[in-house]
Amino acid sequence: MWEHILMGMGVALRWNNLLISAGGVALGICVGALPGLSASMGVAVLIPVTYGMNPVSGLIMLASVYVGATYGGSISAVLINTPGTPANVATSWDGHAMTQKGQGKEALTESVVASTWGGLLSAFALLFLAPPLANFSLRFGPQENALLGVFGLSIIASLCSKSLLKGLLGGLLGLLIGTVGMDPQAGFPRYTFDVMNLMTGIPLVPALIGLYSIAQVLQLTIERSKFIVNEEALAAMKGKRSSLFDLVRHVRIYIVSGIIGIIVGIIPGAGANIASFL
Repeated sequence: MWEHILMGMGVALRWNNLLISAGGVALGICVGALPGLSASMGVAVLIPVTYGMNPVSGLIMLASVYVGATYGGSISAVLINTPGTPANVATSWDGHAMTQKGQGKEALTESVVASTWGGLLSAFALLFLAPPLANFSLRFGPQENALLGVFGLSIIASLCSKSLLKGLLGGLLGLLIGTVGMDPQAGFPRYTFDVMNLMTGIPLVPALIGLYSIAQVLQLTIERSKFIVNEEALAAMKGKRSSLFDLVRHVRIYIVSGIIGIIVGIIPGAGANIASFL
């Protein structure tokens, strides 16, 4: 096993693969920072580009784009309260609040550091735990998937502790929206109103853009403010620079959150979206 790991590291650390990885991460950050372009969409668009590449280099590029886009979505979430990818919805709650206090740079720094820690921990977990977990995931059946759905819906109660009724109504509205499209059992269209674009359901990314972007625009219109950050808060942040200490400032939180993300990611059907809310 170790000889295969060392061989893989030797291939990944070649200068051409390192350049491809850096370029893929940079491109992924640009894709993720644009609301409406998810990480999966960025990978799908670049798949034809990798056809003429070496298979190893192509896989490295696609993985780099996906990782970069997942982080890049936090840039728009922090700065304009519009998550670039569905996984960054929870980032906008605290991140944009920090931006309004003039701490946007600190929020972006913590976002990239936490993403780095999470990516490294998940990479090691994938390297050492993938074979046994792959066999375990094959045992998941309809009962386990149903319980997983109930577990996801139960998160609503923890997120809406101040008003449980609003949380339940929001969950029911989400279930209603999720019924739009083709019935997976009978193959019959539900609530499509003869609109072909609704045959596959309501896409997640446009729904998120509509819910968050339009709400943010209306809020800024009501406040009638020219700036998101006031001058006093912005002046207080000037002079503060990033340092190497930022990489380990909250190392306990990075590790615990990374373990939570790994556990949630292992569960079939779950992913970064559910993990971020947890």
